[in-house]
Amino acid sequence: SNLGHAEAVEMSLPLDALQPAFRTYFASMLPLGGGAWGREDYFDKGPGYRAMLGFPGGVENVSIMTELRSCNIHGMTLIAGNGSDE
Repeated sequence: SNLGHAEAVEMSLPLDALQPAFRTYFASMLPLGGGAWGREDYFDKGPGYRAMLGFPGGVENVSIMTELRSCNIHGMTLIAGNGSDE
């Protein structure tokens, strides 16, 4: 993709399931080279595709971000999104 698109799946998880889910998410990432990590996807490859997570409150949600950071085993950069449905 030349436009930086992302695909998402909605899931509802209880708070006690977040850490195992985040651990699985980060453990699934593969090294892309140059310190970059990405998801294994044979069809959607390249710099236009981004791995993403979304949750209520985004990066301002302190409790979820704390869990997320504790599971970020590769030290991936976590930033706020800037998108829309348009």
